[in-house]
Amino acid sequence: MKKVLSMILAVLAVSAMTVPAFAQNTQTDNQTSIEARTIAEGISFAADEKTDTKLGDLLTPGKTYKFKLSITDKNGKTTDFSSDNMENHRFTVQNDKNSSAITSIGVVESEGDYFLQVVTASGWTSKQTEVGYTLKYSGKSNGKSVYTNKITFKVGYNTMPDSALDSVAKDGELQINPSAPVVTTKQFAKIDKLVDGDKVVLTNGDWAFDVRVSAQEALNLLHNEAPIKDIVEQYQNSNFKFVSFPAGPQFDYTGTLSINVYEEQDDWKDKFFVYRYYQGALTKVDATYDKEDGVVKFNTKSLGRFVISDTEFKDGTVIESGFGGSDNPANKPNTDNNTNSGNNNSTKPNPGTGSSDLVGIAAALGAASLVTGAIVLKRKEK
Repeated sequence: MKKVLSMILAVLAVSAMTVPAFAQNTQTDNQTSIEARTIAEGISFAADEKTDTKLGDLLTPGKTYKFKLSITDKNGKTTDFSSDNMENHRFTVQNDKNSSAITSIGVVESEGDYFLQVVTASGWTSKQTEVGYTLKYSGKSNGKSVYTNKITFKVGYNTMPDSALDSVAKDGELQINPSAPVVTTKQFAKIDKLVDGDKVVLTNGDWAFDVRVSAQEALNLLHNEAPIKDIVEQYQNSNFKFVSFPAGPQFDYTGTLSINVYEEQDDWKDKFFVYRYYQGALTKVDATYDKEDGVVKFNTKSLGRFVISDTEFKDGTVIESGFGGSDNPANKPNTDNNTNSGNNNSTKPNPGTGSSDLVGIAAALGAASLVTGAIVLKRKEK
């Protein structure tokens, strides 16, 4: 009898421990975490259709995200949020943490569907900012909350994975991937140790920066290959190649930046002039051309918006329409006669319109050439 009683008590104890795990929900004030958005009653969010980014993922600065709303009733039925759900109801959004990283946030309607639209503030920070908001779905007449969502996410750029540093130990090179362009202070310290305080080569295969990183703080090495439209349109008879570091990273030591021009050597007849583009003006850079290696190179502490052309322009040439006025203040030229922020790609003007062919620029951001080996940059087949 004692054994039977013991078994019954044991079963009851286990049953008391196995309560189903749901988000904290009530009909009057439903606290719904974004991680449990498909389980519990309340408002849920689909991924942004254009980027497949989920609410709660890292959001990139200067972008607009739209997360489609769904609503789950007390019976567990989930439907797309519609105008019917807005009758006698409204949404309010309250910031809980770090609103400076967000330009705007709110519920918007588009073609009958409802979205939480998040517009992130522009910038090229090396830090990720944690943001918090409370989204309330309430009655219009009494203001009583029906559902409440506590939303948290981060805004910034991905940090380079530590595994990427393996190439530094192997050959003294660090491949910079634009999808994870931030190198942290700790990573720079590890890199410096791997090269025994000597220089390391930061590269994407089309450019290489040979520099010391001792005691270097975190930097955002985001780069792209986008032509600067105003320059191309103003000088339609000239050829250009652009190399851009939008964050304008400033290094503590002077390094040597080498840019691959092998593909342009024949068409440009070995004529290469290098400029830094800042606040709407072109400033000459004291660069050398190495014909054998097919590169132009120059010394600088600051990476920015560089322009290579087969045409020699007067130092300080102003580019009309003030495109450079939106430059990050951190991109101010250093005393080494170089600017900070830019774009990179060989570009010939369209003879019919005078504008450059911008197709494929977005794809180029994530398709940077990743190579290993010596500092000599990758040569492309002619």
